[in-house]
Amino acid sequence: MTNRRTQRRLGTKTTTIGVTVPGQSRAIEVEIHNLSWGGAFFIASDPAVCQCERMRLTFPWLEDQTFSAEADMMRCEQLADGRFAVAVRFYCIASNDQMRLTRLLKLLISKEDRTGPDSTIPIAETLDLTVTDDDEMRERLQQIGSGRLSLTVFGAYALDQSLSLNLSGSQRYPDLYLRARVTGQEIISIPFTNQPELVKLELSFEHPEEDLHKIAGLLNR
Repeated sequence: MTNRRTQRRLGTKTTTIGVTVPGQSRAIEVEIHNLSWGGAFFIASDPAVCQCERMRLTFPWLEDQTFSAEADMMRCEQLADGRFAVAVRFYCIASNDQMRLTRLLKLLISKEDRTGPDSTIPIAETLDLTVTDDDEMRERLQQIGSGRLSLTVFGAYALDQSLSLNLSGSQRYPDLYLRARVTGQEIISIPFTNQPELVKLELSFEHPEEDLHKIAGLLNR
């Protein structure tokens, strides 16, 4: 059977993390069992984690630091022992916290069996966008600042898929590495060619508005 995953799912050896739900200021301790670019799977004793649509996951980091990700509830099932198995999907991560999440995923990969069935699956599917000049980069920055980006690429992506958008090619502006979600796509037919299908993608971003505004602020440089 073909493995259709576009993101590597990594075991975490039951690490404890904190989950904060709406209406509670104190984090609930849960045991995280799997982590990926797109979300996480954890076991909780407190039923409050199943009584909300959104929550914040806080992960331990180096030197008593932490990083966080905002997540949507995807599935919650009660286990035979009374605890709850919860699957969540990340929908918003600050840029600095995204860097830490990526580093953590790479660390987990380095400890995994490199001959396993998932060993060839990347951390996330990557969309590389190279601009032709600074003017095109400015146009892209303006779109990103608005929270949306439209672009035309070869090959279709799964609708609602989260991916890594890498934007480069400008002499004046820095390269950007962003979390983006496919919110729409339109197949553009090219008759009488053997080229891969041309697709117009609509992307939104999984970063806080303030991060996107900072990116748009690069236009003032």
